[in-house]
Amino acid sequence: MKRYSTVIFIFSLLILLVLTACSSGDTTTAELSDADALATAQASSLLPTQMAGEGMRSARSTACLVWEDASISTDTDTSQGDLLAWSPVGKTIAYVRPVNGRWAWFVGDMVVYDFTTKEQTYTSSDLEVFGDLTWSPDGNALAYVILDPTAKIYTASVVNLTTGSDISIFSGEAARTDEWSSTKGISSWTDASNVVVTSSCGLDCSRIYSYNISSGVMTISGETRKNEDLSLALTNEMTSPDGIWQIEVDNLDNLWLANTESGRAFILLAATPVSEIKWSPDSQYLAIRIEEKVQVYQPDC
Repeated sequence: MKRYSTVIFIFSLLILLVLTACSSGDTTTAELSDADALATAQASSLLPTQMAGEGMRSARSTACLVWEDASISTDTDTSQGDLLAWSPVGKTIAYVRPVNGRWAWFVGDMVVYDFTTKEQTYTSSDLEVFGDLTWSPDGNALAYVILDPTAKIYTASVVNLTTGSDISIFSGEAARTDEWSSTKGISSWTDASNVVVTSSCGLDCSRIYSYNISSGVMTISGETRKNEDLSLALTNEMTSPDGIWQIEVDNLDNLWLANTESGRAFILLAATPVSEIKWSPDSQYLAIRIEEKVQVYQPDC
């Protein structure tokens, strides 16, 4: 009887040790690194249809997160144009950051960051920057839309990044172009001195202006219906400028990045809704805007 009790005790002790080991294993699984978490998500996710159709193969991520900062939060029902914009002539990005550096809705400070010098080169001050950041072709100036909180109307400005001077495209009562908030948008630059902007002129009216930043002269060049005014449309860049990298987002909000030369694809962000995607002109950097953050990656580091 005594021997039987001893056997029962040893058997119970073995079961306890096994259960402890299993519990320890569960803890290890819960503490996966970011890379392992991505690999786990990738293993349980099928390649997006287009990538699978192109013969891509799933692989481990080659990308590195090299920089991040806070970003304003936006509403999908409100068009604010591009809130990320790379300079056309270098490794410099413009974005809109909360004034307090942590969190804000719709408006904030416009910030310019240079990845060559690894420093912030410009920050707007005392302005409620709304968005639609648009570089001049020579990379010397940035046009953008502002909300005037006192007058409760929108206006637009251009900053000369060489001198730091800010030029108001609409000033005072000239910014009130309809009976409501007078929505503004940056359409394009025709050259280094002339920027095309739009402004609401009624319920279904959008007026087009050409503004010369050197002379300060603004001329009206026409009107269009609001659904034809694409100045505040957000553009996502799903392929890198050099054509090597391709981006797809699957129905689980996994962002996949594929190298078209190697035929390999990997999940860059798992289960993370992405608001905006922009490539640097040399394809070395990928900027992504997610909820309350701007992140910049090198796709192959």
